[in-house]
Amino acid sequence: MKIKFDFESGRAEFPAAALSRVTKASDTALRLLIILAADSEARADFDASAERLMTQLKCSRAELDMALAFWCGAGIADIVNDGDAETVCSEALTPPAEEPVEKPQKRTPKLMRAAGLPEYTSEELGDMLEQNSGSLHLVDEAQRRIGRMFNPREVSILVGLQKYLELDDEYIYVLLEHCARVGKTSMRYVETMAFGLYDDGVSDVESLEQSLREREEYATFEGKFKSLVGARGRKLSAKEKRFINRWTTEMKYGFEMVELAYEITVDTQHEYNPAYMNGILEKWYSKAIATPEAVRAEAEQYKAGKQRSLGSFDTDEFFEAALRRSYSEN
Repeated sequence: MKIKFDFESGRAEFPAAALSRVTKASDTALRLLIILAADSEARADFDASAERLMTQLKCSRAELDMALAFWCGAGIADIVNDGDAETVCSEALTPPAEEPVEKPQKRTPKLMRAAGLPEYTSEELGDMLEQNSGSLHLVDEAQRRIGRMFNPREVSILVGLQKYLELDDEYIYVLLEHCARVGKTSMRYVETMAFGLYDDGVSDVESLEQSLREREEYATFEGKFKSLVGARGRKLSAKEKRFINRWTTEMKYGFEMVELAYEITVDTQHEYNPAYMNGILEKWYSKAIATPEAVRAEAEQYKAGKQRSLGSFDTDEFFEAALRRSYSEN
């Protein structure tokens, strides 16, 4: 089977090297590549065409810049200077031979890497900080929040977060303070977290604070749980993490409820059994029992009913019988 293209309205040339990158490119990056190959105006003045490209691609300026960064980082495209305008170009993205174009002199103001932030040279960072007091204040305050001085590479990441992800300064400060609290002060770690949060739609300070609070609460809960079950020297299994996520996120149980379920599990099973623990907690959740006091009240109520019908019934026997039944039902 052969495929024939209709070239009646013109041709667009693509870099052959792009073929090895298309499987890793985002939808926006792929569509941008097609537009740049066919649109000489967008290549000649990318910044002037940015609004039109954002409309065509239905994306933000940050997403547009990240799409361009992908191809620059892959070596498919580059940014050159022509007076005050930046031009996107590569050997294969230049117009066809029949459209003679005078190539401007190349320079490398920004070294972009795939799907990440641009990298600035020390000279560019110096000029940027000297001309922009806001960026200088950002760097000074960020160093104070994270508790150490940054090297030029780290300053480049910080400025990139502000300019390319369009993050507010306060957003960056909150993120840095969280990373300092958990002992992760590498700016590479900060960058990875920022991109993950950006992809999850966490774009304002309020939602960021809530997301980080939940992360820290989960980390604290996980640490206490590992200590409780004797798992300090190992990673939790996928099943254990799934159970913890349900107990904390869906059931909204505090650690004292999980601790009580663990104690009952060990008393009845004589060993740690996460599935048995989950059965206990699922039973309590189905009955809207949310506190240890409510658990004891339920046990006493059950015991009183049994005493009236059977004369007497030991509380410990009740606990074991009731919990075994609860586990078998789940």
